[in-house]
Amino acid sequence: MSDDCAAEIAEHLVWLAEERGAILGALVLVPSDGFLLLANVAVHPHVRGKGLGRHLLKHAEAVAHDLGYEELRLTTHADMTETVGLYLRNGWRETEREGRRVSMRKTLLP
Repeated sequence: MSDDCAAEIAEHLVWLAEERGAILGALVLVPSDGFLLLANVAVHPHVRGKGLGRHLLKHAEAVAHDLGYEELRLTTHADMTETVGLYLRNGWRETEREGRRVSMRKTLLP
C-alpha cells in the first residue's frame, strides 16, 4: 500500500516479472532495521491465479535470506481478502489490524 510508487521504485529494491516485453508483475522490497519490508507486490489481472504472486513471494524470501534477514513484514488492506488469503496460505501471520490496514509477518527459516 504505497502512496508514491514512483519514489518507491526509484529508492528501493525492485524486480519485474515479464514475458515477451510485457510486465506481468512487480515486487518492491525495502531494507529496514531488523526486517525486510515487502512494500509492494503486484500481479497483472490477466495472469492472476496462475502462481505468479506466490513466485514473487518466494523470490522476496530468497532475497531476504541472501541479505541476512530473518523476517519479512508487510501491510495490506483488509478489503483485499484474496491477497490476505494468499499471504496466509504462504506462511504469513497477521500481527495487527488498525482500521482497514492489516499488518503481517513471516519468519524465515535459517
